[in-house]
Amino acid sequence: MSSHHFVKEGQEPALFIVNALSYHAAEPLLEWAPLVVVSEGALEDVLIWGIKIDAVITNHDHDTLADKIAHQHPIAIIPYGMQEDFIKVGIDFLRTRESTAVNVMADVSIADFSTAHQDLNFQCSLLNKEAKWSLIRNRHFEKWMEGDATLMLHCGGPGAITVEGALRVSNAQVIVKPHEGLVKVRSDQDFWVGEAY
Repeated sequence: MSSHHFVKEGQEPALFIVNALSYHAAEPLLEWAPLVVVSEGALEDVLIWGIKIDAVITNHDHDTLADKIAHQHPIAIIPYGMQEDFIKVGIDFLRTRESTAVNVMADVSIADFSTAHQDLNFQCSLLNKEAKWSLIRNRHFEKWMEGDATLMLHCGGPGAITVEGALRVSNAQVIVKPHEGLVKVRSDQDFWVGEAY
């Protein structure tokens, strides 16, 4: 017996590939055939993955891309100016397509990403080389975790953060090594939770 899952278009998080870190990290996010936006810098690598790309963000002439992406039609080409933040341009494009959430794959630290994009007002996750980071906007996170698992936390500001069911190891970027059981994290501001791949 097979089961079928139906997801409304735009309901699943889009995937925005700024840097093509690895297909292995992207593969689980492609299961529901999300809208895929790729930076021109990552395009060569992503084309090797053999996935459908919906949009490319570029600051070059469209004609230079035409041959590379001819087999991907229909595909949108999103131009941006040299002074523009192209991640913001990509997320603005996703808003026009009625996406409500995005997974961003980028070779950037969570501290730099959260500082640069704290005003995006969009449900967002960041996949970097160390972990998948999820923005917790409701200021409360809980998850059952196996023993010896590591959970990383990042707060953009000096606000208070409380952790139950785990041992806090570092304050700079709070790292939590829980015993098996439920871990609860609360903060008086938005924060990021990172889980290693």
